[in-house]
Amino acid sequence: PLPLFPDAFQPILDFMPFRGLADTPFRLYMGHIPASQVWSVVGHQLAWTIALVGLGRFLLYRGTRRFFTYVIPLACVSYYPALGILERPDPLGSSPLFQWLAPLVGLLFFALCLRAWQVGVRHYRSTGS
Repeated sequence: PLPLFPDAFQPILDFMPFRGLADTPFRLYMGHIPASQVWSVVGHQLAWTIALVGLGRFLLYRGTRRFFTYVIPLACVSYYPALGILERPDPLGSSPLFQWLAPLVGLLFFALCLRAWQVGVRHYRSTGS
């Protein structure tokens, strides 16, 4: 229960999204929050939900785009083959066989992505607008 925390922490705890997980529903049920404040409490929870979902979608979109655009191709085309050619041990622990086969893995990954794209295009249905 958040009311048991010291008074100095109450403004911080009231702003945080965690109060909406257990404390607010319990306090609404028990009648500690007046009916006139219900909509402000629900609005607070809704605002945090929208903010956190939006932030998560943004980070996921940005992270996956960078990962599949830069990390996978760079690793398959230059990093692992360079380790194999220079006969250096991989600090990430890959085997020398994988280092030599990395360009082939890159091509297989490309073929898999291309196939997924083709399936998506084939099953695409326009909204008509």
